[in-house]
Amino acid sequence: MPMSGSDEEAVTDPQPRWLFAVLLLAVGVVHVRGWWGSYVYDDLLLVVQNTAVRADDVATLLAKPLFAGVADYWRPLTMLALWGGHRLGGAFGVHVLAWLLHLVATAFAWRVARRVLDRPLAAFFAALLFGIHPVQVEGVAWCASLNDPLWWALGFWCLDAALRSAHATMAVAFALALLAKENAIVLAPLVVVVRWWARLPLRATAVWLAAVFTAWWLLRAWAFGAVAGGIGHGADDPVATARWPAAALEVFGRQLELLVWPWPMSPFRAFDGSVATLLRAAAWSLAWLAAFATAWWCGARDRVLALALIGAPIVLAAAFADRLGPYPIADRYLGPAVLGAGLLLVGRAPGRARLVMAAVVAVAAAAASIHQTGIWRDPIRLAERGLEVAPRDPGVLVMAGNVRLDRGAVGLARQHYERALAAAAPGAEVRSRIALDARIGLAWCLLRGSPPQPRAAAAQFERIVEADPEGAFAWIGLGVALGMAGDAVRAEQALLRAIELAPDDSRAHGNYAYLCYLRGRLDVARAAAQRAVELDPGNAQAADLLQRLAGPTMR
Repeated sequence: MPMSGSDEEAVTDPQPRWLFAVLLLAVGVVHVRGWWGSYVYDDLLLVVQNTAVRADDVATLLAKPLFAGVADYWRPLTMLALWGGHRLGGAFGVHVLAWLLHLVATAFAWRVARRVLDRPLAAFFAALLFGIHPVQVEGVAWCASLNDPLWWALGFWCLDAALRSAHATMAVAFALALLAKENAIVLAPLVVVVRWWARLPLRATAVWLAAVFTAWWLLRAWAFGAVAGGIGHGADDPVATARWPAAALEVFGRQLELLVWPWPMSPFRAFDGSVATLLRAAAWSLAWLAAFATAWWCGARDRVLALALIGAPIVLAAAFADRLGPYPIADRYLGPAVLGAGLLLVGRAPGRARLVMAAVVAVAAAAASIHQTGIWRDPIRLAERGLEVAPRDPGVLVMAGNVRLDRGAVGLARQHYERALAAAAPGAEVRSRIALDARIGLAWCLLRGSPPQPRAAAAQFERIVEADPEGAFAWIGLGVALGMAGDAVRAEQALLRAIELAPDDSRAHGNYAYLCYLRGRLDVARAAAQRAVELDPGNAQAADLLQRLAGPTMR
């Protein structure tokens, strides 16, 4: 039943060796542009502004949940990989590591495909589609998504071990995949399916899987300090919650659609909720369900396996549709599903015409992936792409405003924030957080405009902190605005409140240092500036102040 020929033949046959080399070369070339991308989007929170990463505090990286525990993510292996890549070469190091991990994932995808399909050439095209499909770009070209190629590589290693009845190896791979990303839980049913496909016993496999899952859950309970292991710890998305179960249907159907038609290529795909979209999602969902039921009824085990690979990760995403954030239709949820699509495309006994079709699909996928990689090159390109595909999305508009404000384009930033507020007007189904972020951006525009308007900005920031007293960035803005307006006492109070809320925020310490410097409290200013630079060596204002305080006139 399994692969054509034994493992020994697979090693000595020159055709698979040659195909395997071409496979890795093709996948590597398609994704190599991603090496030179910078940190964007969530990379700043996970790496650049992460004190544990900068301090080489590996113990904290391994023990603490992501995003300060406000979400239900605990991915210690991912954080270890991000720290290692960053230490080796910043964003370049992380991107190269993601590239290498994707090659490893492709290699194991090839091994799984070789066991499932009769012909090496068919396995080559199935693994090639996995490696170069444009939905894989997000996982390879975005540093914060390093967890995806990491768990794909470990996941396919797990499936390969399950097919070889190497239970200890399977368990290790499953455990590591879970420590890379929670989505790896789908490996448990997939292991059962591949064992069923190969007509191998399941009892021992189930025991190993249950043992690994139990150990992982206990570790999560320790990390979150709760028996629930952090599940349900993150905030629900009110849009998805209000539309449940239609939101789950939309996630499942639209993710299936991305496998076949991954356009527009963008990481910003919000819930649509329209009748037309739901009908289209329902059609895709019914098509998958009908294909799976037919394959099961007819005893087509190869197709059942391929459809299970497609469906398992998407079912998981749909089940947690209310916890996927404002952009739940994401490429990164499709990793193993792409191999399933490849297995389904080339079939068990492919003819010449089907392989020609696979070659055409591969060329188109490679071209699309190369193009898509450029979108993740830097924050400006990512923001511009977001505006192209979602010009009225308030979250995209706020992101674009932040990017422009950081680069001094105050007028353009103000336009983006105003459009975001209009889109997030009462009655619109968006998070109130987006409206607050837009108002914070507008207040900062008042401070950085020409001329600056510190009193008007202070009034804006006061209204914001009244609505959201836990927002450290607004308190920083209030402190800066009050300081510029000449109210040093209240400015200090605001900045100290910001430091209390976000003790690892370099901007809070840096602005507090500058305020103390202006007030002649040089020792306090020096300590605060030193702390700001320790937290973020790229804080140029704090570094300049520290150098000034160390100068001859300050001694």
